[in-house]
Amino acid sequence: MLHIPRLLIVTGAGRKSGKTTIACRIIADNRKSNITAVKISSHFHEPQEHLRLICREPEFIIWEELSSTAAKDSSLFLAAGATRSFYIQAGKEASVPGFTRLLDMVPYSTPIVCESPSLGRGVIPGVLIIITAENSPGSGKDLSFLEGRKALRITRYDVERQVFLPITLNETGFSITPGHTAPG
Repeated sequence: MLHIPRLLIVTGAGRKSGKTTIACRIIADNRKSNITAVKISSHFHEPQEHLRLICREPEFIIWEELSSTAAKDSSLFLAAGATRSFYIQAGKEASVPGFTRLLDMVPYSTPIVCESPSLGRGVIPGVLIIITAENSPGSGKDLSFLEGRKALRITRYDVERQVFLPITLNETGFSITPGHTAPG
């Protein structure tokens, strides 16, 4: 498995669980750190004028978001303060190859915040945030592949209450602040 300390992954149990909200909070809290944001989704959409094609492979497509005002998660990342934002369209088996391809285009020291239901299958980030299904509508995702992984687990209710997120970003990457293991 690929270990990337400068990466923070936000994953969750389903739609409207708060993944984008948490990713945007982390980006805004670290606005001066030149964060690159990434959204990985298995939903393939038609090209839109605010997206610039970076790479098209049979199993994934990488777009760069150009607008901070479009109604897309990748736009919200820019509005929150990300220096760059990318949207990767890839099935769950292709999210790691798509992300790895993107890593080749991002300077090595750049911190990355990624919203993805599947990237954790092949990548160990500095911090993994799992938003659980409690009080969360949506179809729910199978996150069983993350069982046993060190993660900060929060609920949609925690997202709504804007709980303290014990996350540190320094020159070596993201980490959970020493002495903190859960929100509150």
